[in-house]
Amino acid sequence: MKKKRDDIADMNVEINNWKSQSKEYLKELDSYIYKVKNIKDEGLKRDVLMNMLRCDNELTLLAEKLFCEQYAKGYADGKKEKI
Repeated sequence: MKKKRDDIADMNVEINNWKSQSKEYLKELDSYIYKVKNIKDEGLKRDVLMNMLRCDNELTLLAEKLFCEQYAKGYADGKKEKI
């Protein structure tokens, strides 16, 4: 039987890979970067790309936090129900 620590480790692997496994996310990211590369002003290009990366990072952190919270809730509920 798996220990809680093993379940959490498995969850962390899934969380760390969720974006790289999404073909739609990667397609949109590739499209965005392609468009940014066509900006002539290097300063503007850098600012636009960095701003998108900061936004993406914040969204990723929020999503991963919510994943962890839901996993912990489901785990606790499962313990109560002895699933």
